[in-house]
Amino acid sequence: MPTQEEIMQQIIGLVGAGAGTTLSDEMQEALRARYYDWIVSKKDGVPSTPQEIWDDEPGKRMQRQIEGIGRRLSKANRFSKADLQTVILQVENESDCPYCP
Repeated sequence: MPTQEEIMQQIIGLVGAGAGTTLSDEMQEALRARYYDWIVSKKDGVPSTPQEIWDDEPGKRMQRQIEGIGRRLSKANRFSKADLQTVILQVENESDCPYCP
C-alpha cells in the first residue's frame, strides 16, 4: 500500500499530466490542502480509506477522475488556484465515487 505522501505526489502528477503541464507551487498546495488528509480518512458509510483501495480498481477509477481535473483545466486554459478549486468541486460533484471528499 502506498504511503499518504506517495499518493499525494501521484495526485499532483495526475492533475499535471491531465493538464499537460507542471503545476505551480500554489496549485500543488491547493491539491495538498484538499486531498492530503482525505487520503487516510474513512468516510461514513464507506468501508475503507482512499489509501487502502488506491491500487485496486476503485482506486484506479479515482485516479482517472483526478487526472480528469487536469484535463478540464487544460480545456478551459485556466490554471489559477481558484480555477483548480472550482474544477475540483465540479468533478467531485459530478462523480458517483463514494470516496470523494
